[in-house]
Amino acid sequence: MNLKQKITNLVKIKKFDDKLLSELANMKSKLIINTSNIDYEIYNKLSDIEHSLYRYNNFVKNDMQNYADKEAKNLMNL
Repeated sequence: MNLKQKITNLVKIKKFDDKLLSELANMKSKLIINTSNIDYEIYNKLSDIEHSLYRYNNFVKNDMQNYADKEAKNLMNL
């Protein structure tokens, strides 16, 4: 299952997933370690997704569903 599918499933069931945040951090680390010429566009996109997922997780954890729904839309557009 790819990243977009994981995020889509997470948003559908309206749950949070801290493991997915860790996966994103690992992806960013591997991108830096394995690449002598870093693709900053991809790195920045992963950072944007990570930040949005972090916000989404916090909104869901704190029962702020209206904000979580708005952040989910933002996350799906990334």
